Amino acid sequence: MAMAWGKRHNFRSLCRLSQCGMDNPAKKLKVDDTDDQKLKKFVRWCEDNDFNLNKKVAIRKQGSCAEYGMVAIDDLQEGECLFEIKRSLLLHSETCQVAQVLRKGKEQLASASGWVPLLLALMYEYTNQKSLWRPYLDLCPDFAVLDQPMFWTREEVEKELGGTGIPDAVEEDLKNMKKEYTKIALPFMKKHPDFWNLDVHTFELYKKMVAFIMAYSFTESKAQQEGEGEEETKAASPVMVPVADILNHVSANNAHLNFGEKSLTMVSTRSIKKGEEIFNTYGHLSNGQLLHMYGFAEPYQQNLYGMVTINFNCLLESARILSNDDNNSLKLLEQKWNWMQEIDVVDEDDKMGIDKSGITGYQLSMILKVLSLDKKDFKKFKKSWQDDSDDDDEDEMTLLTQDDMTHMSPSSRKLLRTCLQQRLDTYTYSHAEDSQMLESDKLSLLSSRQKYALQVRHGQKQLLMTAKELCEDTSQR
Repeated sequence: MAMAWGKRHNFRSLCRLSQCGMDNPAKKLKVDDTDDQKLKKFVRWCEDNDFNLNKKVAIRKQGSCAEYGMVAIDDLQEGECLFEIKRSLLLHSETCQVAQVLRKGKEQLASASGWVPLLLALMYEYTNQKSLWRPYLDLCPDFAVLDQPMFWTREEVEKELGGTGIPDAVEEDLKNMKKEYTKIALPFMKKHPDFWNLDVHTFELYKKMVAFIMAYSFTESKAQQEGEGEEETKAASPVMVPVADILNHVSANNAHLNFGEKSLTMVSTRSIKKGEEIFNTYGHLSNGQLLHMYGFAEPYQQNLYGMVTINFNCLLESARILSNDDNNSLKLLEQKWNWMQEIDVVDEDDKMGIDKSGITGYQLSMILKVLSLDKKDFKKFKKSWQDDSDDDDEDEMTLLTQDDMTHMSPSSRKLLRTCLQQRLDTYTYSHAEDSQMLESDKLSLLSSRQKYALQVRHGQKQLLMTAKELCEDTSQR
């Protein structure tokens, strides 16, 4: 499956359980929404399974930015443990009721994503009314209403997200999802009709379980599981963590999930005032990643990790535009590009990323320089590069800071400026149209999907426009 699936950052311990303030855990979970029967059953389930929720917090709708959330009902200090969950209550392929069947079929269920065993486990438990996790699964959002773009219509995706890069990611996800279901999950379920019913466990349910993992799972690296050092971190395995996934996300979070040997704990990372919502973080994710994987976006000004990407091929296309269709210039460009491909400086899938710190990309400075050289200087550069090609000090990942962009050669600035404008031209809506929607009464008339898409588009364009302005000719600034 696409790399975006379950791409959560690993959560590192901030303190040990003995330091978490668990000396006086509440015997009863606090919940204010007494008419919510699903929530009441979930709370009872948590009580019965010793989640040890801190008496200073409550699970509820009131005060939450989403359907459910966790809110401080008393002041919290940094380092306090908010709740604890035993590993046996995590939901994954090794704890589910069909664990033995999945374990025996491990080789048959191997896939690029590594998610098939968990997806089969979730499909089974989600449709099993006697599941140990029934109250937890019942509390999950209605899967009939999901805002991840994989559930949008094609028209919505193309209109609202054109230019953001999300449509291509969604298309790739759906293709890989269908392939894994058809080639791996479906044949396995056919061999085990006692556990999976093909009339119930359909591709549509499979897709919803993918969305469930994308939006609600947590990732623990195998290195953490096995007690290895960070430098030996291996492939990660997503798991479902009841209560932890009730906490909503912001970039500037105030809580953090720790994976312990026998249990997991959520810990406050700063002091939290009474009435504040308690937020976890899903990682250093841009709004585009948040919308793609989780179905929401933050106001673009509040997202600390705004990012937009541009394929390096855009630089080649921009150089062609600047050549004014001169045959000799176009031929030289092809020679430059082919040479950089031969020496592994560029690849057709390589991208540069633009954020608040500048522009990052593999050998970006070199690519800009080479594409800007005339024929004579290109010949000299090739010879010079070959002479120095064994130099181990070569910095492969280039960061062009905002200051760097203002001091590049005029030809490199012009090339990059043209590329940035080309990228801006790919969006369905213009910057002026998006700005007008953000500043007018029209915003209140937009659907949640339209609002999220607007935040993604506008945030990306702001980064592109800032970079473009820094590449203007000195005489024009």
